Amino acid sequence: MRENHVNGARRAARVLASSLTLLLAAPRVVTAQVRPAPAPARASKVPRDTVTTATITGVVQDSGGAVVSGASVRVASGSPSTTTDSAGRFRLEGVPAGDARVEVTRRGYAPLGFEFAIAPNVTVSLKLTLLPAPPPAPLVTPVAAPETIGVTQGPQDTVRVAAGRTALSGKVVDSAGRPIFGASVQAISTNMSTVSDSSGRFRFQSLTPGLVFVRVRKIGYLSEYFPVQTEAGRTATMTVALRPSSGAPSLARVEVRADARRDARMVGFYERMRTGNGVFVEREELLRRATSNVTEILRGRNGVNIIRDANNNAVVFGRNLTGAGYCAMGVLLDGVFVNTQGMSLDQLVNTQDIRAIEVYRTGPSVPGEFQRRETDCGAVMIWTR
Repeated sequence: MRENHVNGARRAARVLASSLTLLLAAPRVVTAQVRPAPAPARASKVPRDTVTTATITGVVQDSGGAVVSGASVRVASGSPSTTTDSAGRFRLEGVPAGDARVEVTRRGYAPLGFEFAIAPNVTVSLKLTLLPAPPPAPLVTPVAAPETIGVTQGPQDTVRVAAGRTALSGKVVDSAGRPIFGASVQAISTNMSTVSDSSGRFRFQSLTPGLVFVRVRKIGYLSEYFPVQTEAGRTATMTVALRPSSGAPSLARVEVRADARRDARMVGFYERMRTGNGVFVEREELLRRATSNVTEILRGRNGVNIIRDANNNAVVFGRNLTGAGYCAMGVLLDGVFVNTQGMSLDQLVNTQDIRAIEVYRTGPSVPGEFQRRETDCGAVMIWTR
């Protein structure tokens, strides 16, 4: 196999959002809300790609779900900026690929800012929630937020978050807003899971602060998978709306999916597939194989090694050409790096939620825009539906 030795910019996916659902190509109905906090000191920047660009689209709403028009949306270190329309929607084109910081402001609301690494030729869709501007009074000792859809700080919540830890709570509902009982909710890579109660509510206590990937599943519904940025001493609160797995209404989003080759998010996938420099699995093969495990789809392919770790987790190994031998491949979900240490790839995502997979068996063969330290032994890149 011809190796493509490219010293590409390494991408570090960071989502530092007060309220963020990060999706590619099609927005989902998941909201994650976290209290605003001052932006942390910036780490060393990943160089921007000065040639290729990406597009950022989305909608801005308030904590009650009402759209916010007239909000200013801008890329802090670049030229693109716009204002949300009467439906709360915005579109930023020509955003330089690489590190991006998006800032949203509107009078009467707390400013919202977050960072992430965006790949070239990708459309990122965001659902952003602005919280009311805080009162000028000094903040009291942080306590867990009430278990409601919106994030507010009130005396009625008696559950405190342990010092140096964080909590995650929410509600699982159907498309009509009715609570779903018995939905499986998992905080990926923490080995913590729970199920929603009769009111659709769930809660994780004493989590390590930082980026938490959450997966929600229920038989008869499409799974939801999304990142949540959490803070020490606070509770991130959200509502997760699950869509039926069959008989769903005909939405514009579904029509776009009818032809994956015309999906802007998948253009790069098919371009790389034409070069043949990797292993490529399309949706048709996933349906044919009829298995829910990603590792079963990849098992037996040339240069792809599936190894069980000490905890019996299935890990995909590739080769490090610098002399370190074999090590675990890096995993990217919809172009965003995911830390899968201590977990099986099969725990990350179910094949029913996958549109395509591409695997690069050595570090240098990984496309330059996705290379980073964690892909020195190759990469498994998963694109969801």
